[in-house]
Amino acid sequence: MNVQGLTGRERDILEWFVQGHVSPKYIAAQLGISVKTVQWHRERLMGKLQLRSTPELVRYVTDQRANMMISTPAVMGPMIPVPMPFVRPSRPVEREEWPG
Repeated sequence: MNVQGLTGRERDILEWFVQGHVSPKYIAAQLGISVKTVQWHRERLMGKLQLRSTPELVRYVTDQRANMMISTPAVMGPMIPVPMPFVRPSRPVEREEWPG
């Protein structure tokens, strides 16, 4: 089976894992579902893809994208925006160091 054979929610969960968010608790909070539901979808999609571990899962999707030479939206649906936290510099930044 390939990625197109997964349900919409399985593809959503898969995309979070591919983006590096492997914590079911984090994914559940972002999607507004329970941790058990995330784990259940992950188990089902891994079973459908005949994969045994999360690294295998990420490798599979990365390889599929490279081999098929198609963009993420065509395979997985739209990307889910993830807000990035603001990180304060450890020291004051001098004007000469500013990029651009």
